Amino acid sequence: MAYHFSPRRERLNAVLVVGDTSTPDGLADVTALAHEVAVRMQVPAVIAMGRDYDVRAYDTLVYDEGSYLENVDAAVLWAEASSDEADMAVMNLDDLESFDFMVVCGWCGEPDEDDPMPTLVEGVWIPAEFCGGCLNEARRQGRVDA
Repeated sequence: MAYHFSPRRERLNAVLVVGDTSTPDGLADVTALAHEVAVRMQVPAVIAMGRDYDVRAYDTLVYDEGSYLENVDAAVLWAEASSDEADMAVMNLDDLESFDFMVVCGWCGEPDEDDPMPTLVEGVWIPAEFCGGCLNEARRQGRVDA
C-alpha cells in the first residue's frame, strides 16, 4: 500500500523532528533525519531546537532513536507526543522506512520519478513542489525564479 503526500492535498501539515541537538554532531544527525522525513513524506520537517514547541500543532513527531533520550528537551517533546492527550503519530526512522511513500508533484499530481530534494530554510526542510517537467514549464512562463 502506498501513502501519497502532496502539498496540494495537505494530508500532513508538518512533522516535528527531535533528537539531541546540543552538539554539532547531534545537530547534524537530526538535520539529516529531518531531510529524510521531508524527502519521504513530502511535508515540512521542523528540527526541534529546545522544547518550546506545542507537539499538538504537528501531525507527526519523528525521533532520532539514537539520541532523543540523551537530551532533556527531546525526551520531553517525545513524552508529550507519546501521551494519549496528544493523539498523534510518533515514529522513528525504522517506522518511517516501513511505509512506501510516493512523491507526487504538487502541481500536476503525477508521481515524480526525479526525487526532488527539499530545501533547508531556518531549521525547516521544505519539500520541493514541482516535478522536473512542471518546474521547467513554470520557469519558461516566468512563474518561478529558480
